[in-house]
Amino acid sequence: MPTFEEAPDLQEIARQLVDKVDNVAHVDVDEVLFLREHEATGKFLAKCYKFGDHPIGFFTDKHYAIVVYWAKCDYMTREQLTLLLCHEMMHIPQYGDKLVDHDVKDFRAILGVSLDWHEPGAEIPDILAV
Repeated sequence: MPTFEEAPDLQEIARQLVDKVDNVAHVDVDEVLFLREHEATGKFLAKCYKFGDHPIGFFTDKHYAIVVYWAKCDYMTREQLTLLLCHEMMHIPQYGDKLVDHDVKDFRAILGVSLDWHEPGAEIPDILAV
């Protein structure tokens, strides 16, 4: 059974992203639940969810969740985690309430990073330093 924990360190990175990256400046970080999931399976590194009518809404006042599947990301540098969070935050809509669909190619074009940014040892720019 998966175990989850809140991730205030990831929330802090998200706050910095809102201040630095135009594509996520609209995100209200206080409306997002940031979680680490420790027993991840599947192909994703992280996923953005909208609660809407989901039963979890009974337990939180947050509108969205970003879940980082930590078993797949525990090797990542701060710069890689920052890119991963930025990618997931880009799913949160500026208008309306439907998650924004995009892929890694869109993400690459916007931030100017290579497609192997998530690989162990990949050298990537610190998008918070710009």
